Amino acid sequence: MASEVRNFATQIFGENSGISDEEIKRLLNTRDGKGVKSWELKKRVQKGDEMVKRLKDTLNSYQKGKQRFKALSIEAELAARSNWAKCAERVEGSDKENDKLRTEVKSLSIVAVQSRDKAKDKEREAEVWKEKAERMEIEGKKVKEALMQAEKVSG
Repeated sequence: MASEVRNFATQIFGENSGISDEEIKRLLNTRDGKGVKSWELKKRVQKGDEMVKRLKDTLNSYQKGKQRFKALSIEAELAARSNWAKCAERVEGSDKENDKLRTEVKSLSIVAVQSRDKAKDKEREAEVWKEKAERMEIEGKKVKEALMQAEKVSG
């Protein structure tokens, strides 16, 4: 940017621009009576006026560009801030959702462990009942046999 400003200043105030320090001094120190004709002075003044007009146009363009850059910079910063706020909001929402899911997973893990323990208890209980049923079946067979023998003897 600094080199562009230097180039710009060199173009505007350079040796052959008509508005350099040396040329302005020469114009101010030149007198009509020393051989400089008035039409030459008018031509130099006209050239200076053209250069001033060009300078004004250039500075106006520069000012417009600067204002546009400023407006675009402000717009970009506002958009970035807005997007940052949205992202922060999303992250916060995600964190809350994540915490909620972790809590739910913990409670489901507890339920799963309890269910597993209950299932094992029920399996043990079923084994106990199965063993009782087998014993009763064996006892029932013994009673049937005894009853059959008692009927044979009595009969």
